[in-house]
Amino acid sequence: MISPGSSGSWQPVSDGPFAGWLNWTDDPFEILTGLFYFKTEDDGKVRGVFVPEGKHLNCHGFVHGGALLTFVDAMAGSLINLTMNGQQAVTVSLNSEFIGICATNAPVHAIGCVIRATGSLVFVQGQLEQNEQPILTFSLIMKKVTPIQNDLTSKRNELPGFV
Repeated sequence: MISPGSSGSWQPVSDGPFAGWLNWTDDPFEILTGLFYFKTEDDGKVRGVFVPEGKHLNCHGFVHGGALLTFVDAMAGSLINLTMNGQQAVTVSLNSEFIGICATNAPVHAIGCVIRATGSLVFVQGQLEQNEQPILTFSLIMKKVTPIQNDLTSKRNELPGFV
C-alpha cells in the first residue's frame, strides 16, 4: 500500500460523506467524468465509489454504460496504484457484463483486486454494486507504465477545458 501523496496526485477527502477516502486529482478526464473516490481495505482490496448525477444518464434515464466503464477503468488503475507501491498502468483489455440497471438515487460502489501481476501486465477483477445489488462485473488487463512528461502534460493546466 502507499500513502496519500506518495505517487501521483492522491488527495485525502477531509469532509462530506467520503471523508477519509482518496481522490486522484491528476487526470483531466476523470475530473470531467467523476468524481471518483477510493480507499484500501484492511484485507488489501480497494473500494471505489461515485455518486451518479444527471450528466451520467443515458436517454432512458439510467446511468450510461460508458460512465460505469469509465469508473471501472479508474478503479482498476487506482487499485494497482494503491496496492503496488505507486505503480501506474494503462488499459490493454476491459471486459464487462452488465447485470443490473443503475439509477442516480444512490452511490455506485466498486470492489476489486489484483488477480495476478507479471513483469509487464496486471490482471484485475471486480464488481460494481448499487444498493447492495450487483450491476456490473469486470475484468481488465493493464500494462505497467512509467508516465512521460512532455509539452502537453506539463502545460495541461493551460489547456482550454482543463479544471
